[in-house]
Amino acid sequence: MDWTWAVRGVTQEIPRNAGLECLNYMTNRRRIIESIFVTILCIMVMRWAYKRMDRIELPSKPHRPHSITRLFLLILMSFIFGVEFGFKLARESVIFVLNPCHVQTIVQVYLLAAKPSKLTITLFRIQMNFLNGPFLASLFPEIENRTYAFQKCTFWIQHALLYFIPVYILRSGAYKSEKLMDLNWAAISMAINLLYHFNFLAPMSVLTGVNLNHMLCAAIADPFQGENYRVYAVIHQSILCPLLNKLTFLIFAKSDEKVAYLKK
Repeated sequence: MDWTWAVRGVTQEIPRNAGLECLNYMTNRRRIIESIFVTILCIMVMRWAYKRMDRIELPSKPHRPHSITRLFLLILMSFIFGVEFGFKLARESVIFVLNPCHVQTIVQVYLLAAKPSKLTITLFRIQMNFLNGPFLASLFPEIENRTYAFQKCTFWIQHALLYFIPVYILRSGAYKSEKLMDLNWAAISMAINLLYHFNFLAPMSVLTGVNLNHMLCAAIADPFQGENYRVYAVIHQSILCPLLNKLTFLIFAKSDEKVAYLKK
């Protein structure tokens, strides 16, 4: 099957976006060694954290019909994702749909639509540790190739919603967060994040020559340039992800929940 329509529109004119510069940024041997090491580490961390996790408890309140605000966010996020997908089809760059922010968008659409369950609580707690995506995208936006009308606008709306929706869900009480000092969910979430990057995005980047979420070569704005940039990324993102999660909880959770969790 011909998949060139998914990558044909990816331009190499933008630095570190695709092409030989990225492919030659490090050797494939180095990439494979890093992937093996990260995979082993992630499996060990997941096993360690899973054994120490508390049992998931469903909310005591019965499920209520979706509020107007929740339905509005569901429709808006679905619409923005549809527009983004349409832009990528038009530009023949559908490969970028694999980037984590788009995956997180799909998860949040499901969380807004679904009834509370152990699955939705699990997904909510995991994606709360992926707030680094919209945070970093907002600090270091890469919108040079967004030349269609409203394409830059949808970028900002999508990434704003990726942070606002978890805050709304947290305030609504639909899904409860883990205890404030519980880092087991953060450890499992980070392991899932790294496995997705090193075992899926990295091979896809090498096969297509497209720098998916900077797994092929470092971004221009990355302060940790060089062959070790992915190792540094594992370290600083392992700190940033749980930090953003816990700070978001402390700032936006309801007062009674904060008091309850701080006492535990």
